[in-house]
Amino acid sequence: MSLPMWQIFDLSLTQIGLFITCFEGPMALAQVPADFLSERLGERFFLIKR
Repeated sequence: MSLPMWQIFDLSLTQIGLFITCFEGPMALAQVPADFLSERLGERFFLIKR
């Protein structure tokens, strides 16, 4: 994500950082259960579009 793009909304760098953290934090935490599921169900299950 580009910081100048977010500064259009007149946010401070701290507010931009918190917003990005709130968005990317849960995505990072979801990788752990996704890893366990991919080991159990197989990688093809997650990679093949149904």
